[in-house]
Amino acid sequence: MSVFPLTGKRKKIAKIIVACIACIACLTIVSSIYRSVQLESIYDLPENEVVYHLDQYSTSSKENSTDHTLSSTFWWLSGACPIGSLQLPQAQVCTVSARQSIGAIKLFFFPQEGTPVVWAPTDDPSLPLTAGSYKVYGIGKHFFGSVEIALPPQSQP
Repeated sequence: MSVFPLTGKRKKIAKIIVACIACIACLTIVSSIYRSVQLESIYDLPENEVVYHLDQYSTSSKENSTDHTLSSTFWWLSGACPIGSLQLPQAQVCTVSARQSIGAIKLFFFPQEGTPVVWAPTDDPSLPLTAGSYKVYGIGKHFFGSVEIALPPQSQP
């Protein structure tokens, strides 16, 4: 015998609660899809316009950083998502890689001064960067996958 037996009235209330939860879940999914579609256009913007859309993104991601690597795994990235920062005391060659399941991604390395450096998965994995501070962003279009930026061990303090 149950503590709260399901009578006719309780069954109706339970059905209403389940229906409300299902509606909220559907609205959340539709909202996420709508936001992703709105933000996908950032991927196709010219390099000089991406800077106006930084930190506008939709994703679920997991970030990992060590002294010599920045890495992120993204689930459905659309827009311009920060990955991390690099401090290079001298010119360095970074090793950049991306594993993509679906979608597209580019990495933008924004220096404090100067023009951004853009890397795409079709580019050479060895990316030379000048000395300085960089903020790194993943610019995605419905991207599922991961990215990693590895520095030579002596480049980070």
